[in-house]
Amino acid sequence: HDALPIWFPLRALVTAPDRGAWRDHLTRCNAAQGQVTTVLTFNVADALTRTVQVTSQRIVGVDGQTRLLSTLVDITEHKRTEDALRESEARYRELVQNVNSAIIRWTADGRITFFNEFAESLFGYRAEEILGRHVGVLVPEFESTGTDLRHLVRIRLDRRVRAVRGGTGETA
Repeated sequence: HDALPIWFPLRALVTAPDRGAWRDHLTRCNAAQGQVTTVLTFNVADALTRTVQVTSQRIVGVDGQTRLLSTLVDITEHKRTEDALRESEARYRELVQNVNSAIIRWTADGRITFFNEFAESLFGYRAEEILGRHVGVLVPEFESTGTDLRHLVRIRLDRRVRAVRGGTGETA
């Protein structure tokens, strides 16, 4: 990349959709005592744009003229990574919420921290009602045949607590 001359007018690089944000940046710089930061999209070549973080502040030159000193940081890849992560998280959330299986997450001490939509319909609780409660509320004390099921919750929680305390990350 070629360096821009120190006097280069940055407005020539700002994409059309960001020109209003650029004007706002300049207005805030004129009113501010310190630095002002804005993220803008710049045209850098034919059909090539870059996302740039522009930090500017007013300075007074040796000639007494007020000028704008700006630092530009190309954050294009960082922005793309953030956008990809957001999209991935959204797909994951949609998958977990809409899967035809109950997905429930709880802490080592049995407090429910996640309850998907299928779990809501299966157990009859809304997530807001069940989050923070003990997982034992979801397991009946006895099976329809009379078998005691309370020990299942205790065994599972005991294994998780041992794994956390042991630092192995594995259940016993």
